[in-house]
Amino acid sequence: MKKNIIITAGPTNERIDAVMKITNMSTGALGNIIAETFLEDKDDEIGTIYYVSTKMSYRPRINSEKVQLVTVESTQDVCNNTKKISSYEPHLMTMMQLTPKVISKIKEMAPEVTLVGFKLLEGVSKEELYQVASRLRDKNRADYIVANDLAKIGNGKHWAMILNKDGIITECETKKEIAKALEKLLF
Repeated sequence: MKKNIIITAGPTNERIDAVMKITNMSTGALGNIIAETFLEDKDDEIGTIYYVSTKMSYRPRINSEKVQLVTVESTQDVCNNTKKISSYEPHLMTMMQLTPKVISKIKEMAPEVTLVGFKLLEGVSKEELYQVASRLRDKNRADYIVANDLAKIGNGKHWAMILNKDGIITECETKKEIAKALEKLLF
């Protein structure tokens, strides 16, 4: 049976008003490489890859009818402002709510799905990253977590560890190695 895969990649843009937004530094590059690697190596085993990202994210360059692009903007509106906030406002203050975590809903909707979560921290010890990633895995009933450290990403490198309920399965040094390790686990 062919696998259907959902990959979320890149930032979300949470609106403050009709003009301003809050976003993060994600580019979608890792999700893009994962999608392309799966298509290159496992094309016969893939039904559809649903690639969920914003318009500004990296997207798979492989032209395949198996890729369905799903363009999103945000997980929810931060504020329900429908007009622009004045740029001349001397004291701008906005109250923010945490956006809902999509990962927390996945196993509720589809308990049989194989769920891979991602956790990015910066400048932490390997032990702290492992502990945070393990809590994320437990809380969301994820099968695997790819945990990485922003301080170890750049210049062609992208260190990450992949863990499951039994501990660290592997460590990777590049985005391509991460994609290949996930491919081995999922196919």
